[in-house]
Amino acid sequence: MIRLLPVLLLSLPLFISIAAAEGTDITADELTRDASGVVVASGNVIIHRKGGTLHADEVRYDIKRHQIQARGHVIIESPKAVIHADSAQLDTETKQGFMQRAVIILPDGERLSAARVERVNDHTYHAEDIRFTACPTDDEAWNLAAAEATLDQQAGKLTARHTRFETYGIPVLYSPYWQQPLRRMSGFLVPRVGVGRRRGTEVSIPYYFAP
Repeated sequence: MIRLLPVLLLSLPLFISIAAAEGTDITADELTRDASGVVVASGNVIIHRKGGTLHADEVRYDIKRHQIQARGHVIIESPKAVIHADSAQLDTETKQGFMQRAVIILPDGERLSAARVERVNDHTYHAEDIRFTACPTDDEAWNLAAAEATLDQQAGKLTARHTRFETYGIPVLYSPYWQQPLRRMSGFLVPRVGVGRRRGTEVSIPYYFAP
């Protein structure tokens, strides 16, 4: 048992607590920090900060410039959303940043996937080449596909441009402008599509009024 102790200690993840970075804690398989304050971490990287946690394969954290660059299986968890991405670049002070090939999962289960996502602030995202749905992952009955969209969690809406409404992967409606509510408010609901021999294909767009 005594001979195995050094091996076990070497296998434990390294840990750094950065008081100067507002209580940021970093764990990783390999972890270094140079004289300029840049932390380089690789292997099962976990960064805990106030209001959220970041997971990634590799991270470069420039403490003085408040810049985090993360690559590989990036997961950003917070009470407002869970984001999966291939890579991310974030500013820890302004909350702004960019993510490539990202999926944003909202607390109520809505999902927005995009080729590129810009985080404007703590509750607003601007995305390009997007797909949005509120359906379960195993039964995606409908989705919105758009060239670009803005997700505003504070206002509770998704605003998209050059939008296609698709049902089971089939485009049924195009709109140059689309606004999708994320919570109870007045506005257009998800279109209903019907197909019959007498009337052919019918599309109705119900409007909900929230007094």
